[in-house]
Formats: sequence, C-alpha cells, structure tokens
Amino acid sequence: MNVMHCGMKMKKIGYTGVLLLTVFTLFASAALTNNAYAGSLNLVFGEKSLDKDDWEPLESQSEFGIIYEFSKPEERSVAVVVSLLRSKDSMTETETFDDSVIDFTTTAETTELGIGARKYFTENRARPFVEGGLAYVLADVSVEGTVVSTSPGTTVFPVIIEESIDPAVGFWFGIGLDVKVGEAWSVGLLGRLTNANGTFSNEGEEIKIGGTHLAVFTAYHFGK
Repeated sequence: MNVMHCGMKMKKIGYTGVLLLTVFTLFASAALTNNAYAGSLNLVFGEKSLDKDDWEPLESQSEFGIIYEFSKPEERSVAVVVSLLRSKDSMTETETFDDSVIDFTTTAETTELGIGARKYFTENRARPFVEGGLAYVLADVSVEGTVVSTSPGTTVFPVIIEESIDPAVGFWFGIGLDVKVGEAWSVGLLGRLTNANGTFSNEGEEIKIGGTHLAVFTAYHFGK
C-alpha cells in the first residue's frame, strides 16, 4: 500500500513507545553500573529506507537511535546488543475544496527495538563486525489537515482520521566497522537490514515496516 493511497490513517505509538524507551533505558543503566561487564553505548545517526511500493514518497527517513552492547571482559569478541532506532519523514500538500484551502501534512515514522548478538573479527584499532537478532517494530502513518483559508461564514474543522497498524516481530542482520579514536571512544559505520511486516488493523492489509539502515555512530566504551 502506497502511503499516499492510504487516506488519513494513523497508528499512535503512545504508551507502547514510552514503555519500550523506559525498559531500554533501565536495562542500559543497570548494565553500565555493573563492573562485571565491558561494552559500549552508541549514538546512531543515519537513514532508513523502507519499501518504495508501500511508503513512497516517504520511503527515505532520517533515523537516530542508541545501541548498547555488553560482554564479559575476557570475551570481548562476542557481545549482546540492544538497540532502539527511530526514523521519521513528512511532507505537506495543499488542496482546495470548494472555497477552502487545506494543507495536508503526511508524517511517517517507525520505531525498532532490537536484541541480538555482535561478533567482532579482531581486537585491533579498526574492528569489523557482523550482528543479528530479533526486532520488535512499530510504524506510524498520519495525515492531518489544517485549514489555510476559507470563505467568510464557512466553518471548516481540522481533519484527523485514525487507523491502527499492528506492530510486528521480525529479524535483523547487520555489518559494520568500529574504529577507536581514543582510550574510551570510537566512531564507525553501520548497515542493517530489518525484515518485519505489519498489518492495518481494520483492513487486514499487510505493509512492510522493516527496511535498510545506513548510519554512522559514535561510541563510549566502558568496563575492565
């Protein structure tokens, strides 16, 4: 389903997104204070590309997030990875209905919570890696109409119509390169592919809510 063909449909992440972020933050904070583990906290910035047939013209979305990894100090080559990635894009179109001019703003966004493993192939300054795991993905498509102008005596209300997109469980696979730039800091490149399909609740129509991720990251390393 093309985003521009789905009318005015919206799925609000609301409490689910807040809960996921809270769980992630508590999990990372607890592990950071446990000296029995080594790992890193990564800030990620990049782009997520969704399926063009389903999401055009909002298939390319800016993305940011955090990735936390931890491992036993004696076995740093294999780490557990927990990630929270958020992507978003929007566009505005103007339409005229009788004597009223209305701006329709379409916003598309996704949230991915992932857990898996990462394998480093060397302990040198530049460390290539592969990773993979499970993903819990939410998607949000909304169209909101705002009145720009209307004829005198005519009352036009803002338009918001909602429909839910069910979240999906899928999997992800990634490759990357982590380069040390100091005792506790590194920068790197990351590419990921997420496979997950959501469903419009009222229609039962499937929509691809995974995609490809290309990003840069900076990481703070801790532990023994």
